[in-house]
Amino acid sequence: MTAKKRPKSKTAPSPASKDGDVSCVPRLPRSREALGLLLQRAAAVLEFLHKSQLVHEECLKTLEGAITRPYSVLERRAFMADVAAASMRNFAAGGPEMSPLMPYMDRHHWQVVMGRFNQARKTVRSTLSLLSGGNWNQAKIRIYAAAMRALVTAHDDVAGIFRSLQNRIMSTLEEAADKTDRRTDKPDSDRPLSPQNGDVTELARRIRKAGRGETKKAVALDFTEGNEKYAQSLLRELRRYPNLLPPKGC
Repeated sequence: MTAKKRPKSKTAPSPASKDGDVSCVPRLPRSREALGLLLQRAAAVLEFLHKSQLVHEECLKTLEGAITRPYSVLERRAFMADVAAASMRNFAAGGPEMSPLMPYMDRHHWQVVMGRFNQARKTVRSTLSLLSGGNWNQAKIRIYAAAMRALVTAHDDVAGIFRSLQNRIMSTLEEAADKTDRRTDKPDSDRPLSPQNGDVTELARRIRKAGRGETKKAVALDFTEGNEKYAQSLLRELRRYPNLLPPKGC
């Protein structure tokens, strides 16, 4: 009897590491238009997280200052009103939709970091009750400050994930731009008359409206709010569509 051939085992994808192994992260789309939209969304999320973190840090600074000196009854009430308002304002604040970015993240790493963040936020909320009603002392303030400090750290970790994704998107855009540059000198009769990325069209419009003393690079940097990598990427793409720019000397 001939031995039956054993079926080849399919190699399972390696699990994501706690540190967010890049090899486990799904690949980004290759479309420059899709990458541009993802970059805008990542920038919006990071801006929201930055503003949210400022509230945390302001609250922590106030708490640390309260540890070093005694408060009168009236000062305690005013202090608690400020701290509670800052904390609850931040908890209630919404932010930009993050779901379009989720497919391109290390799911395991995201869950670990968000688990720490949610636990820190839960601790801050529960610890806030220790100071309610003005019945508190320096020891209780230290407990609340420690909880807020942990939240600030966890918040930085969350922002770090989005900064890493933002860098990946920009690098992928750079690679796509380099490939485009290598094809620019070749005749391409099928090239569309207008770019697919709406940011390129908008940048061309702003360049046409800019004064003669303002360079294309300056306009691009202003349009991208100082994001030099994305500005250079848009300018490279724009060079493929000279029909969108004013004639030289105008």
